[in-house]
Amino acid sequence: MKLTFQNIISEDIRDNSKIENAVYKTLSSIIKNKNYEEDERRYVKWKGVADSIVEIMGITYWDVIYFMFKWAMSKGMDPFEEFDMELDTVSSQGESVDFLERIGWWDKNFDILKMANFHDIIIDKKGKITLYVDNWEEFAELFEEEQTFERALSEDYEEFFSGWNEHFSTIWEDVDDKNIPRILEALPIYTDKLAPYGVPEVLDEFADEETGVVDVTPRLLSFIKDNDTNNILEELIEENGALSDLKHDIKNAYNVAYNDAAQSELFNIAKTELEELFGGKIDWVKRKGPDDTVYNDLAVTISEENLTENLKKYIDYYSEFPRTNYSSYIGMLTDILNENNDLLGGIDLNYWYPDSGKAQEYFNDALPEYLYMST
Repeated sequence: MKLTFQNIISEDIRDNSKIENAVYKTLSSIIKNKNYEEDERRYVKWKGVADSIVEIMGITYWDVIYFMFKWAMSKGMDPFEEFDMELDTVSSQGESVDFLERIGWWDKNFDILKMANFHDIIIDKKGKITLYVDNWEEFAELFEEEQTFERALSEDYEEFFSGWNEHFSTIWEDVDDKNIPRILEALPIYTDKLAPYGVPEVLDEFADEETGVVDVTPRLLSFIKDNDTNNILEELIEENGALSDLKHDIKNAYNVAYNDAAQSELFNIAKTELEELFGGKIDWVKRKGPDDTVYNDLAVTISEENLTENLKKYIDYYSEFPRTNYSSYIGMLTDILNENNDLLGGIDLNYWYPDSGKAQEYFNDALPEYLYMST
């Protein structure tokens, strides 16, 4: 086996000062004597220099590049510009930040203003970092179920479930005691006569002997009120065709309330997860643009630590600087979360339902507004 520095040194070669000095001397000698192929393309020239050092010293190309970058930093150069090399050509996935820190580039060249040059990030003169977006929907791409949360974060009414398919008896169970008298009071507005079919037996005495039709009179309403009101109304509304509009309005109220409850709960889930992600509270603010235009935006303050951590995650994963590919911080953050299988949300609407107590509360609050809607 050919003996090389790589074989005989057990420690990390990059921590060995003797190897480092040897590389520097070899590099200086090659440059001085021009022992490399001349080429107008700096990348080709410096790759040739690196290849020569590899052949002379028997260490890996990647270790040579590391020492060359460190040497350039010691000479006050920006090695990426000097060598015309991209980060992904000199470091491996998951090691880029460590590479930049060890050669001294991070401490000397990292500029958060340049690195975080996103249209949705503003860093003021005092160093305060703020993310601005036009509306909540702009956060939707950060969620695994992007379309679901785009709807949940919308200001418009959205339908996640169909309450119309729910059996009426299930809907009726959610009607509270305050709304039973209101529904009873609404009966004569919807119809003045009940069809002969779908009338509870307890109301037989009110039926016309020949037609079976039941007139909706104060006496009838009083009887229903004084007896088993809840069950009589349920059977009447569910079975009697003359009250189909009333049934429709109750189901409509239920459907809208159930979806409002779902949207509200999903919105709160999203807001909580977003604020945990950004490390701050998201609020509506007014801000003045460069042309003195006043913008009404959603804003969240981001700490420098939080922003730097996410920039590092991106650089480590992609071995490139984010400013070359992204115009928005949210776009960059989405890719980081996606690559780590860590997108927000994780809610499957096939198995998720809003809090039943909250949905019932929404339903009963809204029901009075829906009565008479079809009359």
